[in-house]
Amino acid sequence: MAKVADIVTKLWQRSNQHKIRWEPTADDYVFLAAIGDSSSVTIAQYRDRNRIDEVRFRILDERGRELEDYDTAENENEAIKEKLIEIYAEARRTALDIDNHLNELLQELEKE
Repeated sequence: MAKVADIVTKLWQRSNQHKIRWEPTADDYVFLAAIGDSSSVTIAQYRDRNRIDEVRFRILDERGRELEDYDTAENENEAIKEKLIEIYAEARRTALDIDNHLNELLQELEKE
């Protein structure tokens, strides 16, 4: 688990620096980033039975096989949970190009 925590921390840092290219997937709540030539990661948001938003982080090999899995609902490391929530927000914002869409909307609204 220590290596996964280290990976999450590095991914959090790189995401905050906008150095990770997050892509949308067929699922509106799942985002993917290729890391190097042989790995990728996904981050997903879902609601548990109590309707609480949780985040699931997966590390995949080059064939898409799951190597590691971390779910905020099943783990108690608060620092990692917080980082995953922030990574998810950044991944969504980047993959959906939200800032650009908001800027365009603002420009349209500011037209006379």
